[in-house]
Amino acid sequence: MDKLSYIFSGQGSQYVGMDALFEKFPNFSKDYFIKANDILGYDIYNIIKNGPSEKINSTRYTQPAIFIISSIAFDILKNEYGLPDFCSGHSLGEISALYACNVLTYEDALILVNNRARAMEICSEKNPGGMIALINQSESKIESVLNISNLVIANFNSDKQTILSGSDKSIKIALDFCINKKIKAIKLPVSGAFHSKLMGSASDTLLETINQLNFDDANIPLYQNYDGLPYMDKILIKKNIIKQLTSPVLWKNCVDNMIKDGASSFIEVGPKNVLSSINKSINKNVSTDSFENLIKNESI
Repeated sequence: MDKLSYIFSGQGSQYVGMDALFEKFPNFSKDYFIKANDILGYDIYNIIKNGPSEKINSTRYTQPAIFIISSIAFDILKNEYGLPDFCSGHSLGEISALYACNVLTYEDALILVNNRARAMEICSEKNPGGMIALINQSESKIESVLNISNLVIANFNSDKQTILSGSDKSIKIALDFCINKKIKAIKLPVSGAFHSKLMGSASDTLLETINQLNFDDANIPLYQNYDGLPYMDKILIKKNIIKQLTSPVLWKNCVDNMIKDGASSFIEVGPKNVLSSINKSINKNVSTDSFENLIKNESI
C-alpha cells in the first residue's frame, strides 16, 4: 500500500515575506503568531513579514520563524489530507516533526526551538563559524576539502550534496581551496557551525530544556536524523534530539528508510522546496511535492 510522508524544512529555507503562504488562511494562521509572540517575547510575525534579511538569517530568529511557518502548514495539510504515515524533519525540522507526531504541543515545541536557537546563537558568538554545501563531488574530493580545512561533515543529504561545518577560518580555507580545485561549493545562509562540536555547550542547554518539557510517545513513526531510523518511544526520541545537535544529519538514510518502509509520496512542509529537490536526487521514482508548490498551484 502506498504511504505518504511529511518532511519538515530546516534552516536555509527561510525568506522575508514567507507569511504570504497563508494569504488564504489569515484567521487560521493568526492564532499561531499570537501564541508565538507571547512565548518569544518579540514580534516574530513582523520579522517574517518585513525582515530585514540579516535578521531573519540569524539563527535566533530563523529557527522560530521556520518552525512557526512549518507548524501552520502542517495543520493546513492535515485538514486537507489527514495525517501522514511517516514524518521526518531536517535538523531544525525534526522539532517541527515532533509537533506533527504529537510528541510535543505547539507551545512546548516552540519553547524548545527558542531555547535551542538562543543556545546555538551563543555558541556561534563564542566560536564563529558557518557551513558550505559541496555539490556533485566524489568521496575523494570531499575528503580533500576536509583534510585541508579541518571542517566536519554536518549533513549527508544525498549522493550529490554533502554539507560541511566549522569555524569561519576553516570555511574560508575550504572555499579558497574549492575555487582553486574547481570544486563546486556554496556557502549557506546560516549563522553558525551547526552539527559540529562547536555546538557542544548548546547541547547541554538543550538537555536542560528537554527535561523540563512534557514529551509523549509519537502517534506516527518519526525517522530521526541521528541514525535515520523510525522511533515512537518518547525516551528514545529525546535522546536522539540531544545527540542531533553535534552529530551529522543522516538525511539520505531517513529518506531511504521511509521508502523502504513503503513511502511513495513525500510532501515538504515549510517554506521553499529545498528538501523536495534533495529528495529527487535521492530517488527519482517517488513523488515529491511541497506545501509551497501546492499553495502556488492552488491545490489547497
